[in-house]
Amino acid sequence: MYRPLLTLLILAPILNTNAQKAIWEDFPFKEVEKISKANDSIVNQSQFPILIPADNGLAYRISTSESLIIRVDPDSKRIKEEFDQIVNSFLNRNQIIDNNSIKDRYAITNKDNQYKLRKHQTIKRYLYGEGSGVKSYISIDEDPGYYENEVFCIFNDNVDYPNSDFTMFEISSANNDRHIEPNKKITFIDKKGDLEFIYHADLCKGFFEYKGYGTVFPTYFNISLNVKDLKTGKIQSLLKIPHENLYRLNNIQIADFNNDKVNDIILQLETELCILRLIYISEPKNKPDPFRFAGHMIVYCDYP
Repeated sequence: MYRPLLTLLILAPILNTNAQKAIWEDFPFKEVEKISKANDSIVNQSQFPILIPADNGLAYRISTSESLIIRVDPDSKRIKEEFDQIVNSFLNRNQIIDNNSIKDRYAITNKDNQYKLRKHQTIKRYLYGEGSGVKSYISIDEDPGYYENEVFCIFNDNVDYPNSDFTMFEISSANNDRHIEPNKKITFIDKKGDLEFIYHADLCKGFFEYKGYGTVFPTYFNISLNVKDLKTGKIQSLLKIPHENLYRLNNIQIADFNNDKVNDIILQLETELCILRLIYISEPKNKPDPFRFAGHMIVYCDYP
C-alpha cells in the first residue's frame, strides 16, 4: 500500500554568499502491517558502511588537549590519581605500549563557527571514564590546545590535505525534529555543484521483530541514502541500514574541506546511546564514485 503523493518545498536558510539552499520533496513509500519471523525476509540484511573502530580513517574518539585539563583542588587530584592507577593497570594487563604516542595528523577545528583544516601534532592517550571504562582517545597536543567540542574531526589516514578555511551548511529536519524522516528528496543547490539526496525507507506500521529487535511502534526499515551529482549524473550509496533501531539520521552537513572546489559530505547518525559522524571526501572526476568514505567517529556517548 502506498501513501498519497505529497510534495513539500522548503528553502533552508541561506548561510553564506554562495546562495546555498536545500529544496525538500516528500515521496510515497511502501507500508506493511507487521514484521515477524514469518515475513522478516523482506528486511534487507545488508549494511553500509560497516561502522567498527578498526581500520578507520578517522580518530574514533577525541578528547580535550591535556594542557586544558586543570586539576588543582585536592579532590580532583585524588580522583585523577585513582583514574591513572586504573589506566596503568589496564595498560600493563593488556600489554599496551602506544599510550602517549605522538603523531602528526590533519584535523578540522571549529572556533566561532569558522572551520579550519590544518596539520597538528596529536597524542594518543588512554583515559578512564565511569561507565565507559578505559578507552583510547586522540587529542591535539598543543599549548593551550583545543577543547573536545572545538575539534570536528581528526584524520587518521595518510592523505595530505591542503590548509583550508570554510563554513558548513547543515540540512536538518524541515519540521525541527531531532531526526530526518525517510522518503525525502533533498536537492542541495550550490555554485560548486548541485547534489540530490534520496533518503528512502519502507514503513512497518505495527509490531516489528527482526533478529532480536522488537517494538510495537511504527518502524522504518530497508533504509537507504543515495546522493546524485547533478552535474555528472553519478549516483552513489552513502548509507544502507536494515532498520532504524540501529541508526537514525540526524542531519547532513556539506562543506568543501580540502579546498578542491567540490563539496564534501558529513552524515550525523544517532544510536540508542551515541551520536556518530561519518565523513565522505570528494573524489577526482576520473573516479567511478563521486565520494570516498573517509571514516567515522564518536561525537557523544551517554554511557550507562
